[in-house]
Amino acid sequence: MGSFVQTLFAVKAVLSPPGRGPRRRIPPRRFAVARPRGGLWPAIAALLLVTSAVEGQENRARKADPEAEAGAKLTAYLKSEGMRVTNTSTAQAAFVEKYCSDCHNSTDVAGSLDLSLHATGNLGPDAEVWEKVSRKLRGGMMPPANSPRPPAAQARLFAASVEQALDQYDRSHYKLPATTITRLNRTEYTNAVRDILGLEVDATALLPPDDSGAGFDNISDMLVVSPALVDGYIAAAMNVSRAAVGDLGMEAARVTMQSTGETEGLPLGSRGGMIGEYFFPLDASYDISIASGIPGARGVFG
Repeated sequence: MGSFVQTLFAVKAVLSPPGRGPRRRIPPRRFAVARPRGGLWPAIAALLLVTSAVEGQENRARKADPEAEAGAKLTAYLKSEGMRVTNTSTAQAAFVEKYCSDCHNSTDVAGSLDLSLHATGNLGPDAEVWEKVSRKLRGGMMPPANSPRPPAAQARLFAASVEQALDQYDRSHYKLPATTITRLNRTEYTNAVRDILGLEVDATALLPPDDSGAGFDNISDMLVVSPALVDGYIAAAMNVSRAAVGDLGMEAARVTMQSTGETEGLPLGSRGGMIGEYFFPLDASYDISIASGIPGARGVFG
């Protein structure tokens, strides 16, 4: 959301009078008043017309993955130890033969696992078995402490090569269906406006109802975008932008409020006093006068 807020303040800075900083909207205080009249701010309205919470991605330098191309690295590792391996499959088979086959064979079948039945040339059909092998190696649980153990780096490369082979198999055999780009529903739109601008808006009065499926109103396939919905979002953006920026040329107004007797929210032990809500439309100087009196009496007491 950072890019949105920076753009918003940039627009407001341009609209500020010379010699003064950008006008910032003061968060709502507890007094009640109507929203100020405001002009149309197309730039901010366009920013608010967002149908999907998509953030711009920053170009960041990524550290090299030490397990990238694990199969080739494992092959080179085992070649350096004098083993005759030519590719990832033969390197995996050599690793299994050296560190696993003494227990996991057709005779001992340790752990009810015979790795001679699961060739390394095609790991995909036996994914459940090889995922278990990978987890055991990464956790240091296999080989057991009383058996020859591979160097930690070699064990990690073998586990990574197995995982990468399984991922490649999945990519070539399973295709996920295309998904629809989602848009914000009314609840999400309300929350986004509140989080970004600090405004509480009633989206039910601004936007048409969202379609729902199976009792959910945040399913992408159900949240279609129609011309009427686009018009509703534009109208909502206009209203929200007016409330957020306010009218920089508005004149001073006097608002009088009286106590309603409400005490909820006052400090503990308060005697008397009042509490209410007031929306401060702009970052400006406000004069607040407080007076107390007795109804029907002459003059003001207190």
